[in-house]
Amino acid sequence: MIKTKNGCFKSIWFGNFYRPAFDDETFVYNTLSSLKETGFTSVLLDSKAWEDFSQRFKGKPASDYVRMQEYMEKTCKELGLSYEFLSLYLNGDNLYPNIRFSPPIYGESITARDGSDGKWYRYWSTKAKDSMTEHVRGLMKLYGDGVTVVEGENLNGKVMVSMWDPIVAPSFDKDGNDRYVSYLKTIYKTIDELNSAYETNYISFDELDIHELWFEGVPHTECEKHMRYDNRRWQRTELVLYFKDMKERLHKVDPKLLLVPDLTQWGYFLTLDGIKIAGAMLSDLWDTANRGIDLYYLSDYVDITHFISVPVTPSTDSEAYVTSYHHSMMRVMNRNRDFLGGIYFGRYLYNDIYRTLTPSEIIGTIAASGAGGYYAYGICGLDDGGLMHRMDDYFKCDLKVANQWLDKVLPLTGKRLKSEVALLFPSQMALCEDYSMKGEDRRLDSLGWYRLLSDYTITTDVIDLKSFLKYSDDYPILILPEDSMYTFERDIAGEEGLREYVKKGGVVIHSPGSKLAECVFDIKAEEVEPSPVLFNEKALITTTMYRSFKDGEAIASYTLNGKNAVVKRKYGDGIIISLGFDYGLSYASKAIPHVPLKEKNNQLYPLSLLKECPLSPYFEMALGRDVKLERDIEIVPFENGKIIVNHRSYPYTITDEGKIYGPYGDSNIIPPHCSAFVEY
Repeated sequence: MIKTKNGCFKSIWFGNFYRPAFDDETFVYNTLSSLKETGFTSVLLDSKAWEDFSQRFKGKPASDYVRMQEYMEKTCKELGLSYEFLSLYLNGDNLYPNIRFSPPIYGESITARDGSDGKWYRYWSTKAKDSMTEHVRGLMKLYGDGVTVVEGENLNGKVMVSMWDPIVAPSFDKDGNDRYVSYLKTIYKTIDELNSAYETNYISFDELDIHELWFEGVPHTECEKHMRYDNRRWQRTELVLYFKDMKERLHKVDPKLLLVPDLTQWGYFLTLDGIKIAGAMLSDLWDTANRGIDLYYLSDYVDITHFISVPVTPSTDSEAYVTSYHHSMMRVMNRNRDFLGGIYFGRYLYNDIYRTLTPSEIIGTIAASGAGGYYAYGICGLDDGGLMHRMDDYFKCDLKVANQWLDKVLPLTGKRLKSEVALLFPSQMALCEDYSMKGEDRRLDSLGWYRLLSDYTITTDVIDLKSFLKYSDDYPILILPEDSMYTFERDIAGEEGLREYVKKGGVVIHSPGSKLAECVFDIKAEEVEPSPVLFNEKALITTTMYRSFKDGEAIASYTLNGKNAVVKRKYGDGIIISLGFDYGLSYASKAIPHVPLKEKNNQLYPLSLLKECPLSPYFEMALGRDVKLERDIEIVPFENGKIIVNHRSYPYTITDEGKIYGPYGDSNIIPPHCSAFVEY
């Protein structure tokens, strides 16, 4: 639990760009009072680096915007709330000058492709970082007496959102060119290696020009994919260098600062396709594969690795398991330290997701992850998700009881027990394969595996390869979902580590498009015609490919050709289960193929409706226990009991003995889309 003076940490972004928050003190006071009544402990103030703040730090009169923010700070103190600062943003603010009338301070900005001012932080610039540091120093000096102070098991201090949505952009000038070319030299030892990857004919690195090397558009060839992958991993590296430097700088401003940047506002990996769904300014960057960001890489350079989860699928369907998946990632990124969850409250663009989901369900999911509190977005934002104050009263009432429940149960649970299974995060695919490359189904394969394991009461860590190898002894099972781009950045030492993991008795289950599995275990497969699959029952499947294997003991076959669809084989003391179709995608997908005409009047069912999961015997063998299907129920064990989250639209009966704590009372019936803690 991350404690504040008012309970566990629960903060919500409250911007004052828009009327009425911009200039209506009555609205602001009433809204802050409502937030206190709802159970929030603090608000996150939008205090980015604009000139009017800089002028205020120098003793000049407050602008209308700053004046209202000072009123918000004063009111928070009167009401017993605290506040944090959203101090920096990806490029000052992408909404300027439409709704902010004071220009952003860049320190030093990039040069756009056409030679104009790119109006975006030059993240590697000392001038830019100096200006950012001075902005944070000014905020803390002038307003720091009311900031939120927290205490956890292994942290305490003043929470600071040191960056919101960091995105590195290239600079098309000599400095930017030199910076990028120097990075390429760390990847390619010779110009011939680069020419081979890019299908170019450069004589030396001195010829390289970022105008030619920064790829825009949809890559169609392997060389174009290589070029764009290098763009993305340069961005990833620059972010690591930036956060490493800024952590040192800001801790010098105040050693008690706890740096909790919101690393992405719209989710991570499992995001919507902003271009297709929204079409808003910069909405292509909502897809994190367009941003060159890897949150696992950044974890060592912030005090809490955190981002906002939006509980929707890429096609914007409400989906609580996306938030569970995201918080599994955050738990791994913050291993052995306290962490905060993050959630998007409100309607969410054109789809009112909280007509289906509830705060009690989502906050229960956050609690089940092991988080010690959470950030929420938001009040008075540009879009529906920032308009929680306009939500219906029944939503606000449920949010209040959910926050009260969280304060009650977090001190009781003890530590979350270790997860049983590792689901490998497809880092290379997540870094670079955006939705223009038709990768939505490949992403859903990972989510489907997570849901399947949860339905069988198996707790799962969504983990990167480096972290897995460090803690591989904790996981008897490793799932390798779709990862179409692993070969663009192979980890040879990691591959050998995976071979050793299986030789020592580990179980690996992999999807057909796992390039990592192909590299590590020399998987040989052939493409076959689309077909249902025969386990003990015939199953209809949804998949990105159909493959068959000659080697290994058959577990399942394709009905139309009899070829092996799933095989297992021994590998040292462990086993490898190779799937010729996307099991996770088949489990999660809304789309179900028709029964083939060759089946005549035989009835076939989607894979998710089989009487039992064909893989459950292997789960039981590896885990050394029985697994039971509890579809759409998350059951997560803690030291002192278990948290149960009911994702169903129906009540769930608790059969365990123990004291029950529920948001709406201590009954053994969990209402639909609600949660409970059972204390032993």
